[in-house]
Amino acid sequence: MKILRGQYFSFDAIVASVIFLLALSILVNHWYALRSQMGEEGSYLQNEAHRISDLLLGTGDYNVGGAGVYWYKSAAGATRAGFGKNNSFAGHILLGQGGGPSMLDAQSYLAAGATSSNYDSSRALLATSSQYYINAYMQCTNAGEAGIPSAPPPLLSLSFGKEPNWQQDEIAKVVRPIYGLKEFSTGAFCHYFGNMSVYVWEKGLRS
Repeated sequence: MKILRGQYFSFDAIVASVIFLLALSILVNHWYALRSQMGEEGSYLQNEAHRISDLLLGTGDYNVGGAGVYWYKSAAGATRAGFGKNNSFAGHILLGQGGGPSMLDAQSYLAAGATSSNYDSSRALLATSSQYYINAYMQCTNAGEAGIPSAPPPLLSLSFGKEPNWQQDEIAKVVRPIYGLKEFSTGAFCHYFGNMSVYVWEKGLRS
């Protein structure tokens, strides 16, 4: 009786296996490349957020064109951005002491789309091709003292820049502590402490 032996691996099966392994290899390589690209993009935005936050806590140009104009009012002609107080510690920002420059005024000039907006010029001043958005919240720590409102304790809240699409855009965030001294009409001074959140983002990079 003649015994017939089956062929375990035909030529077609071998070719199909090779094609499958090649396709799988290409898919895996593409996935790792895409993941690496997303990681690099996220790292770039995070670095930009740190860099921009450092600039904004530094001393700005408060004499644009030699005319005593503050940088956020005329960003196109300014030499540097920043709300910091000169020769002071990092995070000590200006709040309009004595009628001078104030971070509180920035939202009137640096809000994207506003009539008086300097937002695009401020991006050039910050040397960034990315978009940015700033939130800041500060609380008076000596509320209730003579001449300072006590009910409710004064809270400063502001935002400026271009707000991202929080669900779709690729966003990096840096939070920096800030401090400022503000004078009330009564002549009393309030010590404000809080945080400034710097968001740097690119449009529609999230899947």
